[in-house]
Amino acid sequence: MRLYLAFCWLLLPFLAGASPTVAASPDTAGGAVQNDGPGPGGEPDVSPPQSDSIWLVSTRGVSCGGSAPAAVEDFRFVRYDRSQGCQPSTWEAWADDPFTGLTLIYVHGNRIESNEVLQHGLNAYRALGRNGAEAQPVRFVIWSWPSGKVPGPHPRRDAQVKAARTHGESYLLASFIARMAPDAPLALLGYSFGGRIVSGALHLTAGGTLGRYQLVDETPRPEHSIRAALLAPGMDNSWWLPGAYHGKCFAQVDRLLLLYNTRDPVLRLYSRLGPGRNAPALGYTGFCWTSRLGENAARLAQVNVCSRIGKTHKEDAYFASEGNRRDVRESLLAP
Repeated sequence: MRLYLAFCWLLLPFLAGASPTVAASPDTAGGAVQNDGPGPGGEPDVSPPQSDSIWLVSTRGVSCGGSAPAAVEDFRFVRYDRSQGCQPSTWEAWADDPFTGLTLIYVHGNRIESNEVLQHGLNAYRALGRNGAEAQPVRFVIWSWPSGKVPGPHPRRDAQVKAARTHGESYLLASFIARMAPDAPLALLGYSFGGRIVSGALHLTAGGTLGRYQLVDETPRPEHSIRAALLAPGMDNSWWLPGAYHGKCFAQVDRLLLLYNTRDPVLRLYSRLGPGRNAPALGYTGFCWTSRLGENAARLAQVNVCSRIGKTHKEDAYFASEGNRRDVRESLLAP
C-alpha cells in the first residue's frame, strides 16, 4: 500500500485532479518566465510551406487575478522564421496580419518549460504534414502557458496549481479567439492539460462560465464554426454533458476529435488523486454519453488509440502514430 501511494504522489505532477473551485494561483509561481524560444539544441529544423506562418503567443507572466484580467495586448507575441529564427512581435502586428486562411492554435500539456515550448509546437506542426505539403494555407499558433514545474518538494502542490490555472488559461484563450474576426476559419489542438484548456475556451466562447470567468463585450463567433482535436485530455469525462462544467463546448464545434487511451498509466489514476473526487479522465475513458448530446453527437469522433500507442501518456507517442496523425489532419485540415 505504501508503494502504491508513493507511486500516486509521483504521478500527481503530470495531471490535475483538483476541483474547478480551487482558487487560481499567481502566474508568477512555477516557471512563469519570459524566454520562450528554442531550447539548448538551437533552432529546430522546420521549413514551413511558403504560404504558412508560425507564431508563438505566450501568457507566461500574465495574471488572471484581480478584478480586471489581462488583455490580449499583454500577451507576448513571437513570429518564427526558419531563416531568421524567433522574431519578437506585437498584438498590433498580429491583428494587422492580412492572412485569411485557417488559423490553427496548438496548446501544450503540463510541465513544459518556456524554452521547450517552440520545439513541442513544431513537433505538432510536423505531425500535421505541413513540410512542403500542398494544402490550404495555415497560420499555426503555438500557445505557451505557464506550465513549468512549481518549485519545491511537493508534487501535489504542482498538480493543484496547474489544475486551478487551466480555468484562467481557458479564459485567456477564449479572449484571444473572441478578438479574431468571427468568420475567420479556426481550429484548436490540445494535448493533456492543453485539451482541458481548449475545451474550457470553447465553453466560454459559447457564452458559458468557468467559476468567475466569463467573456463580456466580445464579438461572438457563429455556432459550430471551430474544429478541435483533443489528445489525452486531463479533464473529467462528464464535463461535456449538457449543464456540466464545459457543457456549452459543442455549441462552438463543427468537428471535435477525441483521442483517448484506455491503457494510459497516468490518466488511469486521475480519479484517485484528489480528495473527494471520483470522476475518471476523459482521456482515459472517452466520452460515454453521446446519446445525451442530441444532434451534436454527430460532431464528435472519438478513437481509443491503445492499440496504436500502447501503455503511455507521452505526447511524442501520439504524434508518432500515423493513424493519429491522419485522424488529426482529417479533423482539422480537411475541407
